[in-house]
Amino acid sequence: MLALLVASVLQQRSAPTDPLTAYATYIKAHPRLAVDMVMDARTKGALMIERPKRMRLDLRNSGLDYTYMRDGLKTIEISRLEKLYSPAQIGARLMDFESLLSDTADAYMPSTLLAGDMRIFLEGPPPKRSAVPAGTQLVQNLPDGSGNQTMVIAPDGRLLRYEVHSVGQSGRFDRVFAFSNYRVIPALKLSFEPPMGYRAYYLEPVTTPYESEQKLSLGTWRNASGEVIDLDSGPKKVVVVLDLGQGPSDRAYSHLPELAAKLGASTHLYGLAAKASNSGTVPVLASAPGSKRLLGAGAPVYYLVGSGVVQRVWMGDDEATRASMYEEIAEAAGK
Repeated sequence: MLALLVASVLQQRSAPTDPLTAYATYIKAHPRLAVDMVMDARTKGALMIERPKRMRLDLRNSGLDYTYMRDGLKTIEISRLEKLYSPAQIGARLMDFESLLSDTADAYMPSTLLAGDMRIFLEGPPPKRSAVPAGTQLVQNLPDGSGNQTMVIAPDGRLLRYEVHSVGQSGRFDRVFAFSNYRVIPALKLSFEPPMGYRAYYLEPVTTPYESEQKLSLGTWRNASGEVIDLDSGPKKVVVVLDLGQGPSDRAYSHLPELAAKLGASTHLYGLAAKASNSGTVPVLASAPGSKRLLGAGAPVYYLVGSGVVQRVWMGDDEATRASMYEEIAEAAGK
């Protein structure tokens, strides 16, 4: 008993006193690691890392059943609810990631754990430290002054919690990660074969938009509920090609209800994007088998389409000219 007590005391004395150093030391000492995660109290996840270049991330909530795996430059994303798979867009580091299948995966990729050193996320003055029951809490204001980030690190270096809270032009942003059940794992077994019956998800972007009087069969698209929409049927319509996550497209999307009001019920309005969404009053559709691949450079692009022909085209989103462009679109659609 005395020997165990002495060993414990010696271990505590030898442990780094700086929590950020303790975290970096812990990560370096555990190249193969699994961690359970809860994000914003509603999405659960499990992360498995085999440094330097292998990992697996599983995410689940009421509308998501998702897996991402990486081995070097080889990647696969799997969306089980939609039965889709795709490679991801990655960089040299494990934390360099952009999903083609899930906005949630983009939001909840645990970069703080993948980086291996929390100090790369801390710009400016040192964070304020305080003792909490679980260890040490660090709070730092964001460099742009929009909010703060908070992390809680256990005495042995495990990251237990990471939060970001900010307010900007697009509204309030809150992201909370809770990490638990750290454990050492054996070598990862990763498979990059797509599941049977799943469809490949990819886009073949066009580099220039279609022109007026050019024939265009839009084909079938899917809404956020998985329903297939045939855009070649029905009355004339305005479709807006969006690259959501980029400033011009995000602005255009936020103002589409204004355009819908000007168009009225006689002309249907749809957004077209890499992923479907029903978060706004104007539905955003995603490509389905048979859809025309319109997503690409230059978004947002507005097409007025009727009888399989492009009648007019408008590009971009400029606050100074948006109202007049909407009037022009509505007038052209009413002819």
